Amino acid sequence: MPRRRQREKQVFTDEESTVFILGAGASWHYGFPTGEALVREIGKKGAILARYYQHSMKIGNPEYPKFLAETDWKRAWEQCERLNRALQQANPLVIDYFLGLNPDLQEVGKLLIAWVLLERDARSRRHHGNINRTEFAEDDWCRFVTHELGVGCVASDDLFKNKVSFVTFNYDMSLEARLLNGLRHIELFAAADIEKFLSGSRIIHVYGKLANSQPDALPWSVENDDPHSFKGFNSGDYHVNFAKLLNAVHDASTDLRVIDPHNKGADAENIQLARTQITYAKRLFILGYGFDENNNQRLKLSEAIRQHKKRVYFTNFDNNRNINKRASKIIFGDENHFRFEADWNQAGLYERSTRNVYDAFARDFDL
Repeated sequence: MPRRRQREKQVFTDEESTVFILGAGASWHYGFPTGEALVREIGKKGAILARYYQHSMKIGNPEYPKFLAETDWKRAWEQCERLNRALQQANPLVIDYFLGLNPDLQEVGKLLIAWVLLERDARSRRHHGNINRTEFAEDDWCRFVTHELGVGCVASDDLFKNKVSFVTFNYDMSLEARLLNGLRHIELFAAADIEKFLSGSRIIHVYGKLANSQPDALPWSVENDDPHSFKGFNSGDYHVNFAKLLNAVHDASTDLRVIDPHNKGADAENIQLARTQITYAKRLFILGYGFDENNNQRLKLSEAIRQHKKRVYFTNFDNNRNINKRASKIIFGDENHFRFEADWNQAGLYERSTRNVYDAFARDFDL
């Protein structure tokens, strides 16, 4: 009889309980845009949407998307045009803050955010890789987490012994998708246990998330059509397909919440859960996160790190000096502890990698 493999030590135990804090740089590896790239893509989608609304207004299009049932084409077009002009003039760094400061534009803004993210998801699935890259490179950093979740497990329900959770500021569902897919292909784990493990507060989307959708099934090609090229009402399936696309995008956008710097009570339940998890974790992995001041304050990140002993690992891709200073201020109360010259820097319990998230796990951080 083959000798039974000796049980390995569980990785995410009470003594090594772990929280991952994820910013946009973590989702970049799965084909989603960061900061200013997202703003640019929303501007492009805004122009397409305005063209569709304008043409529908001109011809009296009867194919209303359901979320426009109480309005009309003219009002929808005017709101879209206001957003487009505001984006051009303000040229914001981050779309969430911009919409938080412009409440009248939030409805159409969240629609466009969901549109960009869903299309990116569909394109990445077709491409079978990171569409942000021009050539192949390893990007699936979740594989490191999936591997460690299985270490030490000899029965399906051992999965629940892993003391690990995730706090993400991203709207997309790439984390859930990759963990689910990876765990499903480990024969030891039963499907019901995987579903239960990933449920509840295991993954907290601080500002909401895209609703479940099937982006592959949507008529994405319709956004490339020019309705002004149609003669009269001879538009084929254009209006039907555009309404179908917008209905799906709107449904996916309903849980998105923008960052309102004046609304400290928003998302209170999610934020309190995240604070508790972060405070009592023994290890923090802060990945693709820019240490935004408002987000730091909402998580009470400095207090959680300084008042409760824990190891902290964070990425600062391309060694951005501003992020070095922000991270140092959060961790130590001053700006001087992470040297710019080094690719990897350790200061006591705290480690920084200047590589992307995948390479940080592959070359610097030890899970």
